[in-house]
Amino acid sequence: HSHRDHGAEVKHNNDDDGVAAIDRSLHRTGPVMFHKVSEHQNASLDTSDQLSYEIVFAKETENAICHS
Repeated sequence: HSHRDHGAEVKHNNDDDGVAAIDRSLHRTGPVMFHKVSEHQNASLDTSDQLSYEIVFAKETENAICHS
C-alpha cells in the first residue's frame, strides 16, 4: 500500500477523529442494516428504500477500503 508512505495522508487519517468516529458508527450500524434487509428480502421493498440501503453499503465499503 504505497499510499501509507505519504506522511500527509497518514497524519490526516490518524488525526481526523471525526472521520474515525463516523467509520466506527458505520461499522456498528452496517451489519444491523444488512440483517434488516436480509429479514425482509422476500418482501416487496420500495425501490427507493432498497436504493438507500445500497447507497449505505457502498459508502461503508468505500470508507472501509479508504481507511484500511
